[in-house]
Amino acid sequence: MRFVTISRHEVGLLFRGKSFVGVRLEGWHWVGWGQRLLRYDRTSLLVSPVDLSILLEDENFRAEVHLLEVKDHERCLEYRDGNFHNLLLPGRHVYWKSGIDYDFRMVDTRKDEVGAVIEPELLTKHVVLAQVHRYDVATHETGLLLIDGELKQKLSAGRHYFWKTVQHLKVLLADLRVQTMEVSGQEILTKDRVGIRLNFQLQYRITDVERALLEVSDMPRQLYLLVQLALRSYVGTRTLDELLSD
Repeated sequence: MRFVTISRHEVGLLFRGKSFVGVRLEGWHWVGWGQRLLRYDRTSLLVSPVDLSILLEDENFRAEVHLLEVKDHERCLEYRDGNFHNLLLPGRHVYWKSGIDYDFRMVDTRKDEVGAVIEPELLTKHVVLAQVHRYDVATHETGLLLIDGELKQKLSAGRHYFWKTVQHLKVLLADLRVQTMEVSGQEILTKDRVGIRLNFQLQYRITDVERALLEVSDMPRQLYLLVQLALRSYVGTRTLDELLSD
């Protein structure tokens, strides 16, 4: 048996074996045989030695803590004295009541981009970056955001952030600049059965991003094959003299 001192900035949790006895606040406290007193700093997050639901059954314990429950589709921004401090993941979080002014803001991960619902400066924090996907879209590009294989939105030029969840995210990018393609060394017969060899260049630009990225597999290769067919069709219906005169 012994006496233990709890200071003003501490809280004690008294156990007998694995059974929770109660909360001990500032002052001298008697700890009997088979008992143990765990002391906690009020400014620190509580790491419970037993299942949290056991402690929450005690009215005195509930009076000394802030209880926060974050659902699976949520993230919580924790602020201390007006400044961002941490990002809380799904689960129960308990903070001791103290001189710290806590503020908590819930964010629904099912809605909008991360950058649309939290301050831009928070996206420089490592604890936030670890929980988001980042996609960069250049000024000459347009992006398509797919969630679980379904098109959700177009992404304009800039940096985009989305929460890491159980959903599968994928971003497809389309280059909107004028592109050049060369079709070289094409051996084709004219209408009058003369073999000629053609080198051909073309320029193209994507105007329908969704069709180019979602309805066509490997769009540049498909375009190359279409140009080949068009050349063969054009040359094959004309004589050599007609081609030369054109």
